[in-house]
Amino acid sequence: MDADQKNLLELAKQLGLEGKNSSSIDKATHIAEAYKNKSEEDLLKEILELKRNIKSNPTQFRKQMEAVKILRSMMNQEQRDRLDQIIALLEKD
Repeated sequence: MDADQKNLLELAKQLGLEGKNSSSIDKATHIAEAYKNKSEEDLLKEILELKRNIKSNPTQFRKQMEAVKILRSMMNQEQRDRLDQIIALLEKD
């Protein structure tokens, strides 16, 4: 199992799609693919909606932030920089 598959398994776990099989990887991959072609404006709207929803549950918020940070290791520098901006947006009160 390569590093990306391990990261996808960890992401699947964080998203509640537990299991150490290809089904979990497929589910995590499907979720990632769903966001791949969205515009920045669409993503920002979803991020702000997500923030509103998950800030009400601190435990869930921590889990989701851990999942987002796991994705960071699979990104190039430009993507990591953008993700860091999103993380700052989510963590800002």
